[in-house]
This record gives sequence, C-alpha cells and structure tokens, in this order.
Amino acid sequence: MDELLPTQMQELLASQEYQDYQHLHSFAKLKDYADSLGISKAVAQKRKDQIIWDLRAKILLAMGWDATREILSFSQYNAILRFIRNLPLAANCKKDERQSKKYPADLASFLEGIERIDDWGISMEDNRKFRLYLFHLDADDQPVLVTFFIVLNRRNTIKIDGYLKNELAGIHPILPNMLVPKHKGKSMWDYETIVSLVDA
Repeated sequence: MDELLPTQMQELLASQEYQDYQHLHSFAKLKDYADSLGISKAVAQKRKDQIIWDLRAKILLAMGWDATREILSFSQYNAILRFIRNLPLAANCKKDERQSKKYPADLASFLEGIERIDDWGISMEDNRKFRLYLFHLDADDQPVLVTFFIVLNRRNTIKIDGYLKNELAGIHPILPNMLVPKHKGKSMWDYETIVSLVDA
C-alpha cells in the first residue's frame, strides 16, 4: 500500500474491501469474529481468506497490475472457474436447447478437440473486460491456446464478446529453465525478444 499515490490510498481506505478487512482485524481472535457473526470458526476462516484475497486484488489493481489471476476478486475468480468448467457443455449446445441460449452458435465447432483446460491466464483490457487465455495439450501433446474476450458484470455473470485460436502456439521450442521476467503480472520482454532467444 505504501506504493500508492495519496488519492489512490484514500480511495482504497474508503473501499468496502478495506472496511471488511478493518472489521475482521478489530477482533483479537478469529473465534471472536466468528461469534460476532454467529458463524462457525471454519466459515469465519473462509471469510477471512476471501477478505484478504479481495483487498489484495484491489491493491494490485490500484498499483497498475492488469494481468495474472491475482487481480481478480474472489467472486470473479470463482465465476471464471465455473465458466471454464462449463465450457465442455458448449460442445453439446446444439443438442440442449437450454445450453444453446447460453453459448454462441459456433462455439461447439470452435472448441472441437479441446477436451479439457490444462491451464489458464487472464489480463484486463478495461474495467470489467478481460482476455481469458485457455491452454490445452491434445492427445499428441501439442499445445492449443485459445483466447476468449469476456465481460464480467457486477453480478459476475460472464458475457462472451468473442474468441480466437492462437495459431502460433507450439511453433517455437520452449527452453528448459527459461524464466521470462515479469513486471506487474506482464512479461517485460516483447514477443520478438522472446522468439529471438528461443530460436537462437
């Protein structure tokens, strides 16, 4: 928080995330916090984890981070996980009228051959607009990378604005033990720099 500008600090201190954090830490013990809310200690621990998660995401966004999963609030993160888990349903959307209303008509053909999601990443384009990167290794261990352009509304319902396949996935070899330096969640090297290193 020390890295924030005074105006950013004021905004953060006035946020609901910080108020929830202050309320949590006004109790000497987690049990006291749980008793004040009439909940179990286990539920209180989950709330504590969520409060810290949300405040951390708020601080990272204020510092200018716009990539990595850590910029997502707890609710946004879980909405993304549900979206990823439910994507296989899109393959059957033509058979299921209920699902066909949820997904674009050509999504089933777009996802053909993608049986599961092995990894994912995210970056923010604007307030509630994100690029969601989904990674899959096919049966021949060939990488498939797709990008979804999504919007998360205030209720964290996801709207799909578009999607595309990254045709460059797997073209360049990955060097063992190669670490790309990052700043605020993003690579400090541009694409050309990385390609020049792996192809050298």
